[in-house]
Amino acid sequence: RAGDARAAAVVDRYRHRPAEELYDVQADPYELRNLAADPAHAAVLADLRARLHAWRLQQGEDPTQVLLPEHGRKGPLPYAG
Repeated sequence: RAGDARAAAVVDRYRHRPAEELYDVQADPYELRNLAADPAHAAVLADLRARLHAWRLQQGEDPTQVLLPEHGRKGPLPYAG
C-alpha cells in the first residue's frame, strides 16, 4: 500500500542487507537482530565461514571469487548445467 512506512522499512531492510547475517532463530524467529557483529558469537561465525570455505573447495569453486546468480547462468561452473 502506498505510503505505508512499515512496509517501506521492511523493503529497505531487505534491499540493504549486510554481507553476513547470523540469527538465533529460536530467540528471534523473525530474524530482526543480526548477531554477526556480536563478539559473543565470533566463534560460531568463524566456524560457519570455515565450513562454507571447505564446501566451496569441494564444489571446485575458486574461493577468492564471489559468485553471483549470473555466474551460474553464464559461467563454466561444474554444478551449473
